[in-house]
Amino acid sequence: MAYLLDANVLIQAKNAHYGFSFCPGFWDWVLQENGQGKIFIIPQVLDEIKKGQDQLKNWCGVNSGLRSTPDASLPASLSSVANWVVGQSYDQNAINTFLNVADYHIVAHAHAGGHTVVTHEIAVAQTSSKRVKIPEPCKALGVPFASPFQMLEAEGASLII
Repeated sequence: MAYLLDANVLIQAKNAHYGFSFCPGFWDWVLQENGQGKIFIIPQVLDEIKKGQDQLKNWCGVNSGLRSTPDASLPASLSSVANWVVGQSYDQNAINTFLNVADYHIVAHAHAGGHTVVTHEIAVAQTSSKRVKIPEPCKALGVPFASPFQMLEAEGASLII
């Protein structure tokens, strides 16, 4: 089991909690855990990050080993996730958007490989028909998900200077 990081985890880390200049320990920890096969970033998330022109794009480019490799059962998982989303009461626009962004792929990669999705998105009591949030298909398909803070706690991360 590994953690698959959503783009929002890295973007918010860079912009708020773990900026490169004042909290390099977070970034070092991510690389350390990646080296141990515990944290990965799927290609579609990297593609989202590479759209930016900032330090995060550069960091991901330098650390290309963060990329995960697809599990052999990925095609079946992509189908399972898509079928679940299409079978719900989401607006067609919400379905189309979800199926064309990295969120769809990260859920499918986690489903295929038995991984945990790490995201800042939260499950809500009442599902909106306007947007598919990562925790919704995860819960329905038995895919574990966690916040970055839950991941850090579970893994005993120590970002001490």
